[in-house]
Amino acid sequence: MKKIDKHRQKILPNILVTNIRSIGQKLDELFCVIHNNNVHIACITETWLDDNTSSGSLHMDGYSFYRCDGRRGGGIVCYVSSYLDIQLLSEFESEAVESLWLLFRGQRMPRLVSHVVVGIVYFTPNGDCAVTVTHIIDCLDKIMQRHPNAGIILCGDFNRLHDRAIISYPLKQIVSAATRKNNVLDKTYTNLADWYEVPCILPPI
Repeated sequence: MKKIDKHRQKILPNILVTNIRSIGQKLDELFCVIHNNNVHIACITETWLDDNTSSGSLHMDGYSFYRCDGRRGGGIVCYVSSYLDIQLLSEFESEAVESLWLLFRGQRMPRLVSHVVVGIVYFTPNGDCAVTVTHIIDCLDKIMQRHPNAGIILCGDFNRLHDRAIISYPLKQIVSAATRKNNVLDKTYTNLADWYEVPCILPPI
């Protein structure tokens, strides 16, 4: 997603959402995409990482990163620009759902937004919709109880997840163009839609 204007670009981050299908083979290209597009938060699914991959091999100058190694064919990594003071919400880790949850408050925030929570989800093609949606809603509820004016950015690879409860939260799904072949599988749900332009679809990594 890209900013509306230069003023807002200083307040809310540029975000990249991508399904990479094995990050280990594509790190150089990923780093180029992140730098060339001035990405502040990169949300990456299907990393295909496991315990045999050291965190040191994923390092990128100017960024911290968080990883959630999932089942075979899954996994999540999030790269965050070092200028963002971001907090990993580790209490929302789940053995049943592949997700990462992060919270930050910038030095300058919109008056109506106290914090921004970024949730990254990988929903497997044969995953349990009810379990995944319940996890997402429970996490959002707990975060919003603590920070009632938080902005929400929920993104990732949702495959065929039934998202009626997420839309009713209410959040707006803002990706309308196909992200893989003719399908919209990589989505972003947010209550900050008015702060962002229409998402740009980049070439696959």
